[in-house]
Amino acid sequence: MFPRRRYTVAVLGATGAVGRELLQTLDQRRFPTAEVRALCSESSAGEELSFGKRTLRAHAVVPEQLEGVEILFVAAGDEAAARWIPAAREAGAVCVDVSRWSAAQADVPLAVPDLNAEVLADHTGLIASPCAAALVCAVALHPLRDLGLSHVDVTSLEPASGAGLGGLNELSKQTVSLLNFQPVDVEVHPHRLAFNVYPQVGDLGEGGASAGERALEQDLTRLLGVPTLATAVRVPVFVGTSVSVTARLQRSATLDEVRGRLEGVAGLTLVDAGYPMPMDVAEASDVRVGRLRVDGNVVRLWAVSDNLKRGAAVNLVQVAELLDAVWTAAQA
Repeated sequence: MFPRRRYTVAVLGATGAVGRELLQTLDQRRFPTAEVRALCSESSAGEELSFGKRTLRAHAVVPEQLEGVEILFVAAGDEAAARWIPAAREAGAVCVDVSRWSAAQADVPLAVPDLNAEVLADHTGLIASPCAAALVCAVALHPLRDLGLSHVDVTSLEPASGAGLGGLNELSKQTVSLLNFQPVDVEVHPHRLAFNVYPQVGDLGEGGASAGERALEQDLTRLLGVPTLATAVRVPVFVGTSVSVTARLQRSATLDEVRGRLEGVAGLTLVDAGYPMPMDVAEASDVRVGRLRVDGNVVRLWAVSDNLKRGAAVNLVQVAELLDAVWTAAQA
């Protein structure tokens, strides 16, 4: 019996909203680490971060910090990913990335281990995690694929934390200011978010689709293999992505038939009494589905998950857990 292997891991973007959640998730799921490095931009260097009962000090990422890293979790933006992932791979690390820089590359596996663990067999040192809205949709709809999914139409309601810690802090400050009849500052979000919603997540591109809509359509199409039309809306919620989904099937189905496929699925909870809401899923590791309706070949449902926890951190760690299982089996 070989002793369990332990890994030198690093979290790039450790001081951000996803990075902090990732450190917590690594500890909660007891991923076997020998060393954990918290990496960040120069402006955040020196911040102290919680990792279980330990405190980590964040260090500005430099090439020397990547030496000896076996798994690099990337919880940073596209610019940081594009700069540091090639260097980390060159140094021998396998990179698991939540940024669009990796997910937009067709030859990079887009992994949700509960759904498509087999794609990890084709990785070459880089594995992408989908956007949180696509993940919650994919987990909710994947059990229906054998009914013949033909098209998905989704509206995502995305929280302030989707814009990072800055987005969270701005919503909090705006809410306090408005409740005290004070003017608000708008810097991170394109419009005031407190007591407001707006149909724009990310920059608007040619044709009018936002970056969030393009990401949702691209990722969900890759994960389910069906065309997707998305509308992404930013809502004044701190944490929790909600999606309203209309899925078309190639044949008619009954409510009992659809319900039967959703019950007992790993990582998915079907809510019959009432319906799931963002406040219900904070720090939860599952996707919750409710408001299930079936009309012939049309299925409508509502699904919610914690975008930082289930939509990012848990998925990244699940990928690493599968890598660990493969490497451990190879060692035996």
